[in-house]
Amino acid sequence: MKKLLFVAAIAAMGLMTSCATSAHLTSNRNVTQTNVELAQKNYRVIGTVEGSAKIGRVFGIGGISGKAIRANAYADMVKNAKLTGSQAIINTTTEVKQRGVAPFYWKTVVTTYGQVVEFTE
Repeated sequence: MKKLLFVAAIAAMGLMTSCATSAHLTSNRNVTQTNVELAQKNYRVIGTVEGSAKIGRVFGIGGISGKAIRANAYADMVKNAKLTGSQAIINTTTEVKQRGVAPFYWKTVVTTYGQVVEFTE
């Protein structure tokens, strides 16, 4: 009886744990790419901006592809930047966090960060 209770307790603890992973993507994986040369002092840094996208999967079913969720996070960042005139987003990085109770439920959150600069000349 003690062995059965011990096995049941270990199984219950295993079901109550969760897993999480995190990755930072510094390469440009966006659909569009803009080259900005900041060799002169003809710009000023406005601030930072971020955008995110989330998906959930149940038993591995649901959500969108990794490329699509990164594109959605980038689009949200551009929307949040509210760029006007001669402004641009530079130094973009993407962070991917996944957590859940595998294989039952898995949540992915992709967040893209960048700096907004404005050209003065």
